[in-house]
Amino acid sequence: MAMLLRLGTILKYLNGTADSRCVVEGEEIISAKLLLCGVTKIECSKYSIAGLCLQTSALSSAPHEIKGELLSSGVFAKLGRFDLNAKVEENPGP
Repeated sequence: MAMLLRLGTILKYLNGTADSRCVVEGEEIISAKLLLCGVTKIECSKYSIAGLCLQTSALSSAPHEIKGELLSSGVFAKLGRFDLNAKVEENPGP
C-alpha cells in the first residue's frame, strides 16, 4: 500500500518553514545523495525506518544513524518518534 508524506506534516514536526536551516540543509543532503534509508519492519499501520547520513563536516567519519516510525493514517502518513545517533569520534590528541 502506498503512503504519502505531506510536506506540511514534515514542517509541522520540525516546527519550521521552507526557509528553515534544517529544511534547507536537509534538501542539500538529499540532493547530494548523502542519505540512505529504508523500511526495516512493518507492523499493522506502523512502518519502522532506518537511515544513514554522512557527516558533512567529517565525510570519512562514521555516519549518523537515524531511526524512526511512519504511522499509516489511510493514504497519508504521520510521523512517529525519530532518534538520531550522532556518533562523535574523539580526537586522540598529540
